[in-house]
Amino acid sequence: MTVRGSGRGAERLFPTVLLKARPTPLQLNDRVGFERFEGLELYLDRADIEDPECPEAIRRIVERSLEGVSRPLSLLVEGPVRSLDGQFFDLSVDSPANRETLRRVARTGRAIGATTMCIHLIAPRADLRITAAERGESLERCRTLTRFYVELCEDHRLLPTVENIPPIGRMRESAFMTSPVGIIAEDFLELCARVPGTRVTFDTSHASLLVNLLADSPPDPIYADLREDLLRLTQAYSAVAYLDALGSLTTSAHVSDARGVLGEGLEYGAGDAPLDAMMAPLFKHCGSIVAEVLEPDPNLSPAMRRTARVLQTLRDGGRGG
Repeated sequence: MTVRGSGRGAERLFPTVLLKARPTPLQLNDRVGFERFEGLELYLDRADIEDPECPEAIRRIVERSLEGVSRPLSLLVEGPVRSLDGQFFDLSVDSPANRETLRRVARTGRAIGATTMCIHLIAPRADLRITAAERGESLERCRTLTRFYVELCEDHRLLPTVENIPPIGRMRESAFMTSPVGIIAEDFLELCARVPGTRVTFDTSHASLLVNLLADSPPDPIYADLREDLLRLTQAYSAVAYLDALGSLTTSAHVSDARGVLGEGLEYGAGDAPLDAMMAPLFKHCGSIVAEVLEPDPNLSPAMRRTARVLQTLRDGGRGG
């Protein structure tokens, strides 16, 4: 196994197209079987990092799964939805559990030779309302843990990125939550300015769910108030405008389709997201693009592979094959 790039200074020739997996033999062996396999983004669930010795254990699992792959690969890591204390990870809470969660993900990233780490810009809560004051206060509270995160990634030779979230978060548990930060483009512009070194992982599905909510008129009464709150806070009324606002802050992407307000993580072409219009700027700015399709059985990846093939075809056509 050869890792493509070895850290923050790795040169990007063109974006690699990656598959998503947890560090389990079943998922890794399935992904490696993709005939055009270029690498992985490992989602590290809380269960994967509960053992303090997880970095070495995960490294051994990854190396066994990839030992027959001779071509260069790209590897990324993503932090969990739940922190080590069992609470939802909250970037606005500078707690010992959240710091240790970030340490273990970063240590794992370095152990496997990853180049980038991703966490969510989120302060989850059940109340589906966001005021300008709450947004500002929450964003300010995020500065401390974000600064710790950026410094941690620097120490482990990882590029630190934060990811946008949907307006209604299911949290991988069919929850029904929102967050005063992490939904709109303006949050990322402000946080990256306040904490230099922070970059963005742009999720096409999450951005499209936001746009669908803003365009939903008349809105579903369940989230009508949230829609009005967000309309007062953002000027990015299309997914392409959202991406354009971020510009070169975007260095990686999670690509999947979306439908309506809750339909996230769909196969490319199965929803209403303007994916074709978003791909040119993503290919321009990103070093890696992850086909992040939510599969009915996470141990198998047929829809993820089909999306990856589309992305590879679009990328290769854009650079002359």
